[in-house]
Amino acid sequence: MEERIEEILSYLPSQTRLVAVSKYHPTEAIIEAYEAGQRIFGESRVQELVGKYEELSGAYLDLTWHFIGHLPLTLRGISSGICRRIRLST
Repeated sequence: MEERIEEILSYLPSQTRLVAVSKYHPTEAIIEAYEAGQRIFGESRVQELVGKYEELSGAYLDLTWHFIGHLPLTLRGISSGICRRIRLST
């Protein structure tokens, strides 16, 4: 996985940050990507985000989350306490 991440980064401008979308992937896959150097992850489902955050936040302190997609108004407070960035679709 580390080689794949490096390959993707080689195509991107140096100032660009790669956000790995973790939707439908188990925490084991996130840990594998983290160990390969990936630090920013995006999730599009609040319930998944909260579960993954709670499971991983203690051991992986520099892991950051971005929320991507539609976010119901009733769930915005939950995700804003976890996410560094929230990207909403309209």
